[in-house]
Amino acid sequence: MQTNIRHRQTNRHAVIQRQMGSYGSAAGPTVVVIAGIHGNEPSGVFAYLDLLEELQQSNVQLAGRIVGLSGNLSALQQGVRFIDRDLNRVWVAAKNTATSAPGLDGGGTPTLEPPWRCDPLVIETRERDELYREIKQIMAEAKGPCYFVDLHTTSSQSPPFMPLDDTLRNRDFVRNFPVPAVLGLEEVIPGTLLSYLNEYDVVTFGYEAGQHDDPQSITLHREMLWCALQFAGCLPKTSHPRFLRAKQTLREHSGELLGFYEVMLRHGLKPHDEFQMDQGFSSFQPVTVGQRLAVQNGQIVKAPFSGRMFMPLYQSKGDDGFFLIRQIPYVWLQLSRSLRKWRCERWLGLLPGVHVPRGDARRVLINPHIALFMVRQFFHLLGYRRSGEVDGRVLYVRRDK
Repeated sequence: MQTNIRHRQTNRHAVIQRQMGSYGSAAGPTVVVIAGIHGNEPSGVFAYLDLLEELQQSNVQLAGRIVGLSGNLSALQQGVRFIDRDLNRVWVAAKNTATSAPGLDGGGTPTLEPPWRCDPLVIETRERDELYREIKQIMAEAKGPCYFVDLHTTSSQSPPFMPLDDTLRNRDFVRNFPVPAVLGLEEVIPGTLLSYLNEYDVVTFGYEAGQHDDPQSITLHREMLWCALQFAGCLPKTSHPRFLRAKQTLREHSGELLGFYEVMLRHGLKPHDEFQMDQGFSSFQPVTVGQRLAVQNGQIVKAPFSGRMFMPLYQSKGDDGFFLIRQIPYVWLQLSRSLRKWRCERWLGLLPGVHVPRGDARRVLINPHIALFMVRQFFHLLGYRRSGEVDGRVLYVRRDK
C-alpha cells in the first residue's frame, strides 16, 4: 500500500509505504524508527526520509542498521489523527492476566505475540497487523541489540522531550540525549506501541519534537536520529561530526529543562465531553494550584496542585485533555536504581496487603484496604506500574524483566 502525504506548513509531499527504507547492515545494532502512528503528525516521516537521503549522499559507514516504518498510512493520507481508533492505543499483549507475564512462553523466553484483536472492520486493525508483521521481521533479522523510537509531535508548542517506560535500560539510553525525559505515561495511557514492545529485550523510547505543523519539528526529529545512531553504536566510537552538530541543536532547544519528570495527573475526556483548553499553554510551562486551565462541559477546570503543564489538547481528536508533571529529584532516581539492582521485589510477599501470584514478582496484587500509604510511589521506586484491578485488588506489573 502506497500513500501520499503532505506537511501543511512546508507544503512538502511524499509517497511512502509501510517500510520507508533502510540503511546499513543487520550485523550490528538495529535502530527502528516508527513515524506517523498518528496521521496528523507527518514531521517524523519527512525527517526520516531526509536522514536516509543524507546518509546515502554522505556514504556514511554504519556499524549496524536503521529502518523506518510508517504508522497509520490511512490517517496520514487524510492528515487526521486516526480514522476509527487511535493506533497508539490498541497494543495490548495477548497474555495479560494477573498470573502470567504477557509475551512469555512457558520457559520464560520472550515471544512476539499478536496484539489484542479488535473489530476487523476497523481500519486501524489492518494498520496495526501490517506494522506488527514488519516489526516481527526486523527483529528476526537483527544480529545485535534493537532500539525502537516512536516519533511524535504535539498540538501545542513544546520543547523536545522523550517519553519512556521506566526501565533501567531505557533510562540508561535516554539519559545520553540533552533533552528532558518523562516517565509514567504508560501508566495512564494503556495500549501504546512502545509499552507493548517494552516486554521484549529491546530499548524503547518516544520522541516529541514540537508542534505538529512547525517546520522546526522536522529538523529536531532528524537531529535526534543522528544522536540515536551514535548512542546505539552504529556510528564510530569517536564522535561523528554530524552527531556533534545534532547534539548541540537538541541542547539549544531544550534550554534548562534537562532531567527526568513524572506524570502526576492525566485529565481524561469522555467521548461526548465538550472540552476547550485555555489558550497559551505549552508543555513544561509552570502552573500553580488553583490556576484556571480549561473549560469542560461548561465548568472551569483548575489545577489541583502546582506543577508543569504537559501536552495540552489543542486539536479536535484525542481523549487526553492535559497532563501535569513534576521533576524527579536525582536522589530518588538513584534510590530507585539501587532498589532494583538489589532485587528488592523478592521480599514483596512479606509485606501486609501484598500478594505475589505463584511466587513470580513480575506481577503483584495489592489489597487497597490494607496497603494504604504511598503505595504508588513505593512501587514506582521498584519499577512497577499500575495496570488495572483483579477481584478488587490493584495489579502492579514490573517494567524491568
